[in-house]
Amino acid sequence: MKKAKWFSRHQPTPEQIADAARMGYEIVGVSEGMDLGARALLHQAEVWEVAGKIAPGGTDVVLFGVFPTPLRGYWFSNHQTERAVSAFAEITLFEAWNVQRTADGGRPTFEHLRWCRTT
Repeated sequence: MKKAKWFSRHQPTPEQIADAARMGYEIVGVSEGMDLGARALLHQAEVWEVAGKIAPGGTDVVLFGVFPTPLRGYWFSNHQTERAVSAFAEITLFEAWNVQRTADGGRPTFEHLRWCRTT
């Protein structure tokens, strides 16, 4: 089974873990991924720091979870002002397709349908 890192402020559900396993992935680094996923990305320097910790430059990495726009921009932007495109060998993201969304003002709830590869 291939290793994949977790990135989200929430713990993966048993259904999410099982779905990843059916796809041939073991989700690892949950505690670190939750710590990084809980950080507020208020400045570009914070984006660079979090991105570098979850997906160090020059490495191939597979990630499961929830990815804020600033991270996606950092990893996949073609603008040299954002980053050097060649800094990463390959980043693969799997994001959750969730159904049964939370009611306005209600406790966060969802039902995991499946993982979708988005890169």
